[in-house]
Amino acid sequence: MAYIDVQDLSYTYPDGTKALRNISFSLERGSRTAVLGANGTGKSTLFLLLSGLLKHRRGSIALDGRLLKGVRKKKSPFEEVGITFQNPDVQIFAPTVFQEVAFGPGNQGLPQEEVRQRTEDALEHTALGAMRDRPVQYLSYGQKKRVAIADILAMKNEIVILDEPLAWLDRKSCSEMMQTLDFLKSEGKTILISTHDSDFAWQWADRVLVFADNTLIGQGSPEEVFADASLLERGGIKIPGVLDVASALNWDGQIPGTISELSALIREKDINS
Repeated sequence: MAYIDVQDLSYTYPDGTKALRNISFSLERGSRTAVLGANGTGKSTLFLLLSGLLKHRRGSIALDGRLLKGVRKKKSPFEEVGITFQNPDVQIFAPTVFQEVAFGPGNQGLPQEEVRQRTEDALEHTALGAMRDRPVQYLSYGQKKRVAIADILAMKNEIVILDEPLAWLDRKSCSEMMQTLDFLKSEGKTILISTHDSDFAWQWADRVLVFADNTLIGQGSPEEVFADASLLERGGIKIPGVLDVASALNWDGQIPGTISELSALIREKDINS
């Protein structure tokens, strides 16, 4: 049985805007899913529905066999879902980094020592320990994004939904974010990430969902999705750079995750030939 099962999900906003049409997909526990598509195709709406911040009226969402109904509240399956928004400023409100990350578990009524330990652990795994007492308004954009993920770690959410976590980050911040994603992977979290970065999706994901025209137009492994030229064209998705280079070189070996890895394999092949 799939861990996350979405069937015939549709959503229309109160003003009549149709945001999603007949979405169906299933994801396994511990999977890493990249959600691709242009702005305005329904990706963020899907995330709000999966996290219980919007109430779906058509279709179904099931988590580990339990139907999710209504909106997010305490002691419901939605509590297993943690979400960060593209703009971290809309969800970070506490004065300092430590207070922000401690707020969630503290609000659950957990013992003070457990709240402290969860907060310390979350800060460590997001490389924010040295900033624990820093006012959040003095953080960089990338640091604020990691604080939002630390909020999820402190809550011990099993499903992690990240809306454009790599958007507008410099190289150093991207590297720090990738380390945080690696930790989430090592913890066995089920992760969904919306992104416009096809190179990241190729390198990181084991499942890809492609959205266009407010519906799901394709899904599969990265190898399946990025081999479908018509699907990429319809979704406005750029072919990953490593695949583009491999195609130009008529590479017939297994395609690695990055250009540098492909270059190393080609050099090794040339040396051994």
